[in-house]
Amino acid sequence: MDYTTEDIVNAYQSNRLEYIRADKDDENLKKVSLAILQDPVIQALTAPTMLLPKGKKDVDSYVESVANSLLGVAICLKEDENKTEDKDKKSPTIIGVMCIGWGGISPTVAHHRTAEIGISLLKEYQGKGYGREAINWIVDWGFRHAGLHTIGICTADYNPRAVHLYENMGFKLEGRRRGTIWQNRKWYDLVEFGMTEDEWEALRGLDKA
Repeated sequence: MDYTTEDIVNAYQSNRLEYIRADKDDENLKKVSLAILQDPVIQALTAPTMLLPKGKKDVDSYVESVANSLLGVAICLKEDENKTEDKDKKSPTIIGVMCIGWGGISPTVAHHRTAEIGISLLKEYQGKGYGREAINWIVDWGFRHAGLHTIGICTADYNPRAVHLYENMGFKLEGRRRGTIWQNRKWYDLVEFGMTEDEWEALRGLDKA
C-alpha cells in the first residue's frame, strides 16, 4: 500500500472542511451543540424528536452519544476557510456535528456492516454546500476505512431540500415509514435512503474491493 496517497494523507479532511473526533468533554463542541439543539427549525429538520427547549443535561447526553458513535465528529472550517485574523486561535471553528452509527454499534449486530448518518449544521453555515461535502466525506470514510457494506440516511418528508440532496448524491430511496412523524398537528412520513458499497464504488469510479 502507498501511504502517501491522497486518500491516506487527507483522511481527516475534505476540500473546505476538517473533521475532529467528538469528545464529550469538549466545551467548544458543547457550546455549538447547544446552539443546534436550541434552534427549533434545526431540531425539527434533523431529528423526529419532540420539539422542546434543551438544557445542559440534553447537551451532555447528545454530545456523549455523538462521541460514542462508530464515528462522531465536529465539522470544522479549514484555516483558509476561516476568515479570522487571529493566527494564534487555539480552538477550531466548529460549524456542525456529524456521526455515523449513532451512539455506537452493538457487537451483536456489527456483522451486518451497516450504519446510518446523522448531521446538523449551524444555521449560518447552511446553504453553502458544507452539508454535501461533509456527507460525502463520511460516506467515503465508512466504505473506505470502516468496512461498511451499506450506509443509510433519512429525513422527514417536510424537508424537501434534504430529500433532493440525498437523491442527488446517489442515495437510493429505500422506503417510507408512513405517518410516523407528528409535527405541528400533522402526520408526516420518514423517508429512508441507502447506498451500497457497490453503488459507492460506481459513483467514485473505483474497482470492486
